[in-house]
Amino acid sequence: MQLINDVLDLSKLEAGRLELCLEPADVREICGFLQMMFAQLAAVKFLDLKFEVESAPPGLLLDRLRLRQVLVNLVGNAIKFTDQGFVRLKMKWLPDGNDRSRGTLQIDVADSGTGISSEQREEIFKPFVQSHPRRSGENQGSGLGLHIVQRLMEMMNGTVTLESASGKGSVFSLSFPNIAISARLPVSDMTEQDRLVDFNDFVPAMLLVVDDNAINRNLIASMFARSHHRIQLAQNGKEALEAISKNKPDLVLMDIRMPVMDGRATLAEIRKIPGLELLPVIAVSASIHANDENDLRSRFNGHIRKPFSQHTLYKELEQFLRCASPANAGAAGGDLSAPGTLATGKKADDWNLLTAELRLLQSREWAVLCESLAIKDTQAFAQRLRTLAQSMQCSPLSIYADALTDYAKTYAVNDLEKHLLEFPALVQVIEKNNLIS
Repeated sequence: MQLINDVLDLSKLEAGRLELCLEPADVREICGFLQMMFAQLAAVKFLDLKFEVESAPPGLLLDRLRLRQVLVNLVGNAIKFTDQGFVRLKMKWLPDGNDRSRGTLQIDVADSGTGISSEQREEIFKPFVQSHPRRSGENQGSGLGLHIVQRLMEMMNGTVTLESASGKGSVFSLSFPNIAISARLPVSDMTEQDRLVDFNDFVPAMLLVVDDNAINRNLIASMFARSHHRIQLAQNGKEALEAISKNKPDLVLMDIRMPVMDGRATLAEIRKIPGLELLPVIAVSASIHANDENDLRSRFNGHIRKPFSQHTLYKELEQFLRCASPANAGAAGGDLSAPGTLATGKKADDWNLLTAELRLLQSREWAVLCESLAIKDTQAFAQRLRTLAQSMQCSPLSIYADALTDYAKTYAVNDLEKHLLEFPALVQVIEKNNLIS
């Protein structure tokens, strides 16, 4: 879908048929959207993701959707090609000295990633060119993103420049001169209902998220990061059935197109299990055909079309989960230590206890392991981290511990050593982002 959208945008740009829609926009809200979109991807790689806005007026007259498209491309690339360190976006407003109703918006997207050589910098903005076309373990993309960024910047009378060197990270700098400040309130993509969504309105429940795309699974899980609900994750129908047999969920969010066993087949198997005939199973699909949507609604208890907002998900869950009474709305209840959950409702002293314990482990056991790479000691270290992660509800720490265990069990020494070296960065991310509160 991204490739198709890129090609369509490029075709419109080349034909001169892509038009701008100038309207009051709040750049802080755009940063909030980017934070929500990329927070989980950055956390999985233990990256320090930051967004800063310096004294920007609330309503700037620009095409907010095209600006957002540019920034999604740049931030997405920065995270994709950064394995450790940081990704930072900084916005700065420079008022016009002669006309206070106008000014220049400057945006820098910086990272500590692989960088771009001087030879590649000459070619990187051309269509179908990628800086690291054979980078393993990543979605390859179309090579159109930066070309579209440059063309959109030209349309918006802005400029984009690049400072980078191979192995030393990159800084993409955007400049939008002569931007007018609007007296009208900014246009928002969020309704007031979106801002007030609180999944803790529902009684604590266990939700099973089934999707073959890790980004989709983690995005849904992140929506419940501050809630009292338990989230289990599965990447296909077979895993979903195994999860259901071990621990019956209160509701299932089911992707439709998956390998091994798709959503429809999984639903049929669920309905064969005694006692689960009425288990709410909500279809989550990218289908845009009315016939497909009608078919899903006739089979499943509900249907959500991708992409969806937190408010859309809330309204769907409202039909199946009981509302919490004022007396128990703040009580988490139950065991919240299931794998796949982010930490919820922990007090500041718990967070301080966890970070202090991690720092102690880093200075003692971790330092010794980096020298010895002893398999049994590494497994014991990973188990210690897993216990901490479960007791403090810290998902990134749990993910790290599981991967460390897998490398130790399979004697993957190179991966084990690399993963151990990432531990200080993980501790720093947990400290800075307070991932257990």
